[in-house]
Amino acid sequence: MNATATVPANVSIPDIFTANTYFWSSGSSADQRRRSEERRQSEAANFFRAIGMEVSRRGNTVTAEGHGLEIEFHFSESCKNVYKTLSIYRNGKKSNISSLRKLIAQ
Repeated sequence: MNATATVPANVSIPDIFTANTYFWSSGSSADQRRRSEERRQSEAANFFRAIGMEVSRRGNTVTAEGHGLEIEFHFSESCKNVYKTLSIYRNGKKSNISSLRKLIAQ
């Protein structure tokens, strides 16, 4: 997909991308933790697809490419902790979420 493609107007950045998960508690059972991981990863993947990016998933990581951006989102839960990372690269250089915000503001 090229960098000049338009992004649907009704799409907004998922809250999990900007959430501070440091004080979050993980699910009490393994089943709850896996469902939470699946829900958050699907939320990210659906967002990336909605803005026209190519999406792939491997393990707990969702990778998206398009519009000159390469994004990697990781979400997992252990027995005690919640782990989340969002890495954004614009044209091969490390960027931040403002690149994504600018893209959907077009």
